[in-house]
Amino acid sequence: MYNGISRRLLVLSALSVLLFACSDEPTEQNALLTPQLPFVAMAVRETTIVATSGSTFKDPVAMNSTVNLVGRSGKYTASTVLAFYATYFPNRDTVNVISATLYLHGASFYGDSTGQLSFTVHRLNHSWNQETLTWDSVQTDLYDPSVIRGNYSGRIGLDTEEVSIDLDTAMAREWMVTPTSTEYTLRYGMILVPTASATVVRGFQSFENDSASWVPSVRLICRNVAGTVMDTATYNLGVDTFVGNVDGLDSDPKLAYVQAGIVYRSIMNFDVSLLPKGAIVNYALLTLHRDPATSWLNRFAADTAIAVHVMQGSATTSAFEATSAIAKLVPGSATTYTDNIAHAVQSWVRGPNYGLLLRTDGAREFHAFDLVTLYNYLADSTRVPRLKIIYSVPKN
Repeated sequence: MYNGISRRLLVLSALSVLLFACSDEPTEQNALLTPQLPFVAMAVRETTIVATSGSTFKDPVAMNSTVNLVGRSGKYTASTVLAFYATYFPNRDTVNVISATLYLHGASFYGDSTGQLSFTVHRLNHSWNQETLTWDSVQTDLYDPSVIRGNYSGRIGLDTEEVSIDLDTAMAREWMVTPTSTEYTLRYGMILVPTASATVVRGFQSFENDSASWVPSVRLICRNVAGTVMDTATYNLGVDTFVGNVDGLDSDPKLAYVQAGIVYRSIMNFDVSLLPKGAIVNYALLTLHRDPATSWLNRFAADTAIAVHVMQGSATTSAFEATSAIAKLVPGSATTYTDNIAHAVQSWVRGPNYGLLLRTDGAREFHAFDLVTLYNYLADSTRVPRLKIIYSVPKN
């Protein structure tokens, strides 16, 4: 027993010595030895360069966001595509549909607030995907423009106003048939197409909205064949998106166009070959200037920030880095955007250099018609895009 106690005491003593040793402040005697690294003196330099080239291109991107646009304003046009989930309708092959009403809730508008919103409703002829549908897809046989299943015409009211559209009851009855019926394949949904008299684009809440009270809904009033029972039901689950277009947007070679909802994006190039390969980029301030006369913004465009990505190839179809810098308005200015893009410039120093891609920042690109026009490399010296670069190189 004595020997066991002695061994335990010896172990505790050793542990206490180690603990006290670990609590000592580091000194030259107990510090870990590290190899001596050579100190390289660095020189900090600064230069300012301007954009050397640039271009704007149309990029057909699917929208599928929280707001759907429909209408016409100037050269802009938009159509909304939506479908209620077929599985949520009861199978009632013999029912008579007395009325079918589509309800939409306002979210935004583009154009003259006193203008007229006018559109027609058409049944879709085949399946579609809200994650891939674009303007070009709609210009085929998606619907028959000669057969109208509903129509709407009105002025812009409250931002969140509810509008109702009476739908063709024969189309609504097709939603109620069983899967074995020959009419079942007609349950592809509908498209809202602006008429020639439309002068404003309206934004309506989509199925993506968090609140069930704001999403699109359809109310069906039905009666049995005997005419003895009437019932009313509302359905508000489905899929939707919108497609938009504007032609001839990038008409001025002195401007770079960043258009949401269609989409137009721009590429901007800077020549950084004057920076040596070993340069360390400490800071690179990008400055862009907006042309207020040709930009198209309204009070729903609370943020006009520009996402700035590094291009990964020379073609417009090339990928760009997922992460981006965000060029925001300088405090106190309504037209000047800046941000630090040191990461981009450092990647160009290493090479290759395919330039920057400019696009509408965030989700706004997929539910708005905001247009920001920026002066590009052909602009005068006071408004041309520029880069102020601070970098370090080893001293000679």
